[in-house]
Amino acid sequence: MDNIFEQLTQDADERWTSANPLGQLTRRVGAVFLVVGLALTGAGCSGTVRKLVGAPMTQPEARAELEKRPTFEQAEKDYLALAKELRKVFDDLAPELTWDVAKAREIETGGCLSPFAQIDDAEHAWYDAGLATGSAPDAVWPQVWQKIIEVAAQYGFTKIVVIDDEPQNRYLVIKNGQGGNITLMEGGNTTFFVEGACHLHEGPDNRPSKTETAGY
Repeated sequence: MDNIFEQLTQDADERWTSANPLGQLTRRVGAVFLVVGLALTGAGCSGTVRKLVGAPMTQPEARAELEKRPTFEQAEKDYLALAKELRKVFDDLAPELTWDVAKAREIETGGCLSPFAQIDDAEHAWYDAGLATGSAPDAVWPQVWQKIIEVAAQYGFTKIVVIDDEPQNRYLVIKNGQGGNITLMEGGNTTFFVEGACHLHEGPDNRPSKTETAGY
């Protein structure tokens, strides 16, 4: 399922970039900064580059960052509660939607990406509430979206990214600044998922198997 979400995200990003000159310009500017950074590094100015673009975290720094966050077990409860509240928004305001699962659930766990990839007792998880047949009516959509924003903010998700926002064609993301995302997709049918940030497990008995790396 992770691969499906990644492909959906990539496809939407490519469509948005090709349709928006500003998106293309942003990527070009990023490439210019990369070239300049490499040139400065080659000229013996690596210290300057580290100050300009930010040095990557060391492993002790990465662990210290995770130790500031709730444990995976506590975060797991919070993310699942968030997914349940988001599902309730649709159940209350768009009860005509028919979902293929009864309630929100955790669907997958996996190891974290850089800079936390080498921390054995760190993990993140995905949560969703299934797929709904149909879409929230246009008349109630503003209320649905506003309520989603309010619920998300209660759990620290406040940065809104609008990729598409038209009837029957919505792709909306709310980020929490730590690698966590709420993604809402609507294209005749409706779904959303919560990607949790990276968190440390409470103790060695809870360490993940790390069979795959699923996200940040």
